[in-house]
Amino acid sequence: MNLKTKFFSSIGLLGLLCLMLPNTARADNFTFTVNGGSGTLSATNIGGGMWVADSGTAIYNLTAFTLYAGTDNGAIQTSPSGGILFDNVLYPNSNPTLDVYGLLFIDANANELNIYGGPNVVQTFKLTAVPEPGTISLFLSGMLGLGLLVGMNGQRRNPRVGEA
Repeated sequence: MNLKTKFFSSIGLLGLLCLMLPNTARADNFTFTVNGGSGTLSATNIGGGMWVADSGTAIYNLTAFTLYAGTDNGAIQTSPSGGILFDNVLYPNSNPTLDVYGLLFIDANANELNIYGGPNVVQTFKLTAVPEPGTISLFLSGMLGLGLLVGMNGQRRNPRVGEA
């Protein structure tokens, strides 16, 4: 077996292993960056281009925050301190990506962070979808096919001694 055949066979075996893994991650995972921080979100598509953030984390000005889901995601709610209105709704395919109520995060000391948007808000919020494992599995299964194809071609082109 030459080096090229070994390489593609290894990639093919990796693809086969990935196909056996459960597809547990959701297609609605996002990363975001905002002035002063970044984080991750998991959200549910509720239709009409709207997604409700279910869970997430953020690092903002070197402080760790966790998304506060509230009691009725998608509805306008009041923060635990009573000073912030939020709805945790995202609009991934729109500009702005957040509405005026935005996302509510809370740190370990109960400090609240509201990241929001709107037409007159000067805040950069960039949302990026994270590929689900099914996409990666599809890619690696293609590599499995290529690995098998190259392996089979390599066997046909290198006859054993004594064979014509």
